[in-house]
Amino acid sequence: MGESAGAVEGMTQIVAGLPAELPAAIFEVVHFPPYSTSVLPHILTRAGALTAVHPSDGGPIEHGTIYVAPPDHHLLLGEGASG
Repeated sequence: MGESAGAVEGMTQIVAGLPAELPAAIFEVVHFPPYSTSVLPHILTRAGALTAVHPSDGGPIEHGTIYVAPPDHHLLLGEGASG
């Protein structure tokens, strides 16, 4: 999902309806200024049954997790490990 910062309320409503055993990962990118601090993972985790996090570079992708891009970053997905 991709939104601007004004869509946080809508995202929380969507997340609230997702099951705890979701057999997929969710990827979220929101336009926030580069100097801002994002608490979006905390907001989304509180809104529903899934855990939301800022991903680590090269980290695994797990079902039932919401990956939120940090401010001024993109989410790039690739298959397998890079070397």
